[in-house]
Amino acid sequence: MLRRLLLACAVVGPPLLAQNAPPTKPAHLQGQVVDTAGRPVRSAIVETDDPPKAVVSDDSGFFRFAELPAGPITVRVRRIGFSGVEFQLRLPSDSTVSIGVKLLPVAQLLEAVQIDAGAEAAHPQLALTGFYQRLRAGWGHMVTPEEIDKKRKTVPGASSLLQDIVGVTVKHAQVGAGRGRAGRSGGGGGAAILGKTPYGGDCVMNLLMNGQPVKLQDGETFDQYFSVNELYAIETYAHAAEIPAEYQQLLGHDFCGAVVVWTISKMTVKP
Repeated sequence: MLRRLLLACAVVGPPLLAQNAPPTKPAHLQGQVVDTAGRPVRSAIVETDDPPKAVVSDDSGFFRFAELPAGPITVRVRRIGFSGVEFQLRLPSDSTVSIGVKLLPVAQLLEAVQIDAGAEAAHPQLALTGFYQRLRAGWGHMVTPEEIDKKRKTVPGASSLLQDIVGVTVKHAQVGAGRGRAGRSGGGGGAAILGKTPYGGDCVMNLLMNGQPVKLQDGETFDQYFSVNELYAIETYAHAAEIPAEYQQLLGHDFCGAVVVWTISKMTVKP
């Protein structure tokens, strides 16, 4: 009986020792995203699966992940205007792995955009912002002054103008009466404007007014901040990868999209 008990203990012993082995140290992953000509690709979204993380390449195309688990990992890289890539690699423990990622440009099939020949002449201040160039290039979704004028008297709030834009969610919520910008009453309601994260989840979109970033107060809604009567034109970029470079520089490497609002007071002042 005693001999059998000793044998049983010998079998149990090794797994207990293995549990006390020191854990593997994390690894780091860094690299540069370039196009086929070797030019850096900025604002490319680089994602990993396990754990789910995402970073955005900087102006030089560089990106870095710190402290990823050692072992096999799947990496995806994508940017509007390029074919996305996906690949697997193994990260050794306590190491820094550097890689290069080359993206192949692809022709973007965009819906035909019709711009009235006199639109830019009718809105010279808006034209100077590059609004119509971005419209022609197919960046994001633009709400023109003409569209806003048609709906201004019938929509209940500013957020209603974004209701049917693909990738943008207008999330209505009843909140306590608040004070909007310049102390005017917010009306006690309104909506949050949501875009998409790199993983397809909802996120609160960045907001720019007349080309400059603005922040809503806690509990403040888009409708409390903007009156329909002051809207001149709107640009929406549902995903971070769609945001034009000039706005990305102002927002930093954020993982949500952006709404750019141009106001009547700004667009009707002569330069």
